[in-house]
Amino acid sequence: MSGLINLYHQREKYNRLTFLLISLALVFGVIGLFKSFQFLLLISFLCIGLSLITEAIYFLLSLRQMDSMKQFIRAILIVAITLFFLFKLMKG
Repeated sequence: MSGLINLYHQREKYNRLTFLLISLALVFGVIGLFKSFQFLLLISFLCIGLSLITEAIYFLLSLRQMDSMKQFIRAILIVAITLFFLFKLMKG
């Protein structure tokens, strides 16, 4: 029974982290849109990608391997494309 409680707490941590990252993405996205800051918009996309990674880990802990793999693939694509544009923006 103790193992199930620990697993529940692990999943709950990833669930909170996903919510935090989505909240940060929302804040950065709104500020970036209103102030026209491309950097903040890219950080917002990076937060979305990271939230997909934490959700994929949550699915993996919930024994939903197919959903987890789909989320990991989406996250890797979003993070890779966002980092490409972020480095391009920083380079000038």
